[in-house]
Amino acid sequence: MKEKSSRRNSLTDHFSVLPYYLNSTRKPFRDEPPPVPGQISSSVLQDEHRRLYVGNIPPNITKNMLLQFFNHQMRILNLGPILECQLFTAKRFAFLEFSSVDDTTQAMALNGINLMGKYLKIRRPDKYQRPVVIQSYTSTYVDAKSPNTIYIGALPSFISDDQVKELLLPFGKLRAFKHVKDLQTGKSKGFAFCEYEDVGVTDQVVDALNWLQLCDRKLIVQRASLGAKKAQKAAHPSLSSTEVLCLVNVVTLDELRQEKSVDILKGIREECEKFGVVRSVEMPRPIEGEDVPGCGNVFVLFDSALDCQKAKEELCKRNFNGRAVITSYFDPEKYNRREF
Repeated sequence: MKEKSSRRNSLTDHFSVLPYYLNSTRKPFRDEPPPVPGQISSSVLQDEHRRLYVGNIPPNITKNMLLQFFNHQMRILNLGPILECQLFTAKRFAFLEFSSVDDTTQAMALNGINLMGKYLKIRRPDKYQRPVVIQSYTSTYVDAKSPNTIYIGALPSFISDDQVKELLLPFGKLRAFKHVKDLQTGKSKGFAFCEYEDVGVTDQVVDALNWLQLCDRKLIVQRASLGAKKAQKAAHPSLSSTEVLCLVNVVTLDELRQEKSVDILKGIREECEKFGVVRSVEMPRPIEGEDVPGCGNVFVLFDSALDCQKAKEELCKRNFNGRAVITSYFDPEKYNRREF
């Protein structure tokens, strides 16, 4: 008992423990035909997309201690719980299984986090197969003086280019992107710049991502032309509200292609009606061979700007299917013309 108590105290010295109860149950079997020889089954691929390798773990750590630490971090990131942990104590590494693919991707931002004096190495498993990237070539040259260039500040030092882009790409294709890093260490200096092909989404991105909680800090997102002196002021934006709310990160392209997208749309409307009268909801769906504007986002037209403001302030604190919801105002005229 004394040994267990000392281990528990040594762990709590490095982070504040918050209880995290796992409500999820995992089905041990799937109704899936056996894979064709030479191919990897879809269930295996899906599992690998929800798993991460964790290396350089401290010696003598237990499975429960590791779960407790990571579930605490997941709560900070406003993500779902860890479903399973495979710990290999002798070789000091583990595999973690997450609630969703999106949670897994966002948890990669924890790479380099300190646990009991050890900096953890977090990466994809060797079996992981990257999804096909639709994003076309993005220039690394960004004109900081351009009125359409966006500054993203207060980034964690361990965040990667892909992780920053995962915050930006839901709003549209990037024309240019530059993540400023230390030349010696290769770590982020804490800020990046980007510009979208559709400059019309610039204000929407700033409104949605500015002051967004990321790990232990809040992002500062603004037009780069404002200058560093105005960054603090921009951290508390006073944007005029509209009757239209845009919800980002609530639905995936795969979900939109399925029949259950109708139920998702119904659920979103019912949730929004808790804040006021909803006149209409638009959820652009993918069309084979076409680039559908706004696909992956949900647009909600409220009866008043006040109702929309209440929904925006509350829904940004929510998770939808394990994904952190991003909210922003949208131009009513564009909504009426269906220019998403």
